[in-house]
Amino acid sequence: MTPLPPAPVPTAVRARVRGRRRPALVPTAVRGRPRGPRALRAATAAVLALLGALLLGAVLPVGTASASRLDVQARPASVLARAACTTTAVEVVPTTATAATAVRLDGLGVADESACAGAAVTVTLLGGTDVLGTAGGTFAGADQTYPLGAPVAPADVTRVRVVVDGFVVPATWRAPGPPPDSCRVVEADGTPVATPCTVVGVRALSWWGEPGPGYGQVTANFSAPGIAPTQHVEFTFTVPAAHTPAWWSWPGVGITGANNTAAITSRCADLPTVTGMVGANLGPTPEVYLMFAQQPSTSLCQP
Repeated sequence: MTPLPPAPVPTAVRARVRGRRRPALVPTAVRGRPRGPRALRAATAAVLALLGALLLGAVLPVGTASASRLDVQARPASVLARAACTTTAVEVVPTTATAATAVRLDGLGVADESACAGAAVTVTLLGGTDVLGTAGGTFAGADQTYPLGAPVAPADVTRVRVVVDGFVVPATWRAPGPPPDSCRVVEADGTPVATPCTVVGVRALSWWGEPGPGYGQVTANFSAPGIAPTQHVEFTFTVPAAHTPAWWSWPGVGITGANNTAAITSRCADLPTVTGMVGANLGPTPEVYLMFAQQPSTSLCQP
């Protein structure tokens, strides 16, 4: 009998019988990815290094760069500190009692003049929250005046702001006392003339003693351009309260000395307001120096 041929065996069975397995097909995109913890850490480190280089280039100024050169320049920061040339409290005083066209700063002393020479000065006059006027200039002395951009009524001013050399200085507004600080040019017989006159400063020089036998010295400066040698300056001014020490009081005070042949026409009871006239032939910038005493034996002011 002829034997029958063996039955065909399926391909998958034949491969399993022979102990061979075909490897699974892996897509190309999957095969290209790094696999394992070590490869992941290497990739992460590369990304972080790139980000660090980009951040460094954004923060530091970089000079001219080429393929073979990268110049990194870091400049240290510098700080400039300045101090105020003065912290002295001042009084802002208009030069006229009605429509003021200029103001002056009372209260500055010799030390302030030296420390603030050449400093920029700005004065702002306010009425409530409204700016009524501004004045400014370069500091040249304690007696100088600063012109306003437009006339301002002193009665409308409620507060002031003073800036010297970029620093705010403590300041208050002082409307002219009764009568107002003023001066005028007159003939020898008292007849007024058209020559202009301005009170440019009232300054206390010194105070000494103690309550009772105390003494003080004050100067007032005037500007009268065009005054003739035979003409005089009549004046009225008030000694600023900020210029007197805490122990000083005016009742009973007399004027015991005056320079430039000044004649005092006001009463002693009117102090600290003084009215008088200086002698002739003093030029366009006359002054008057007064000495005060709390217990005078004699006085130049009227009883």
